[in-house]
Amino acid sequence: MATRVLLVDDSRFDRRMYGDFLRHGGCDVVTVTSGEEALEALPANAFDVVVADLVLPGLDGLGVLAAARQLDPDLGVLLITAIEDVETAVRAIKMGAFDYLVKPIAAEHLQRAVRRCHEYRGLLHENSELRRTVALTEAAARLVTLGDRNELCRALVDALVRERLGALAAVAKLLPDGSMELLHLAGLGSEKDDLRAAMMAALTASSRATAGSGLVDLAAVIEHDLGEGLLARVDPSNSAYVVGLFATNGGRPSELDRESLRFLSRQFSYALSALDRAAAVESLAFVDDLTKLYNMRYLRQALARQIELADTGHGSFSLMF
Repeated sequence: MATRVLLVDDSRFDRRMYGDFLRHGGCDVVTVTSGEEALEALPANAFDVVVADLVLPGLDGLGVLAAARQLDPDLGVLLITAIEDVETAVRAIKMGAFDYLVKPIAAEHLQRAVRRCHEYRGLLHENSELRRTVALTEAAARLVTLGDRNELCRALVDALVRERLGALAAVAKLLPDGSMELLHLAGLGSEKDDLRAAMMAALTASSRATAGSGLVDLAAVIEHDLGEGLLARVDPSNSAYVVGLFATNGGRPSELDRESLRFLSRQFSYALSALDRAAAVESLAFVDDLTKLYNMRYLRQALARQIELADTGHGSFSLMF
């Protein structure tokens, strides 16, 4: 795919010449004449690199640089100028410019700078993906080690909020009568009663959309008072849970949000199943199969625990047969 470049220059000659240089280098180029036009073009297009003249009418190149970096911190910006000023160059680099080129610029030099800038952006994106993958893996590893359902639910929503800054996440249990029991809620404003009520309403109204058996390998997009969100239903063993993720800053769920919810919900399901199996094994080990009463193994464990507590001064106990 061709590198998409936004070229900002008030000189018609320079726009045409440097635009041709970049197109001959395989780039897809959009040209504008001012910083204000650049601000209008940036949000509407997915540019890989911005090449901006330093001296522009109105908003100058440094202003374009600041706006572009605020919109996308990984967006590469090259500043070009006819004035060779070391102080301005240093300031531009400190503000996040990838490079500072002095006119006239040879075609090979400009093409190489844009290519390096695009490759660096790719490395930043790859590094971000690796960090996200590691964070998700660590969150999943923590989920499967927890032995308490409440801790498990809390860890799930906390992990979702960490993955999606400015989000509200919740997990609720689906009761036999079709209502929902909110187990945990985390994120911006989660302490507010009206927000909790809105989340419960959204989960209840949308739970039927994800009805099914087993883990739903789908994060359904839902719309409610909270805005657009993602919902996944988890059905381990004989219970059903609904996991919701909402953006509280007006944003729309992204594909990364969908993948995070799907992955962590799947790990949540595995952890719940493991808890059910552990409870079943513990029951087999300490409960008599015929009478359903605690057996000798449980008695030995209970006695050892009580004797240890008494020995450490935490009270005494009596044993009656």
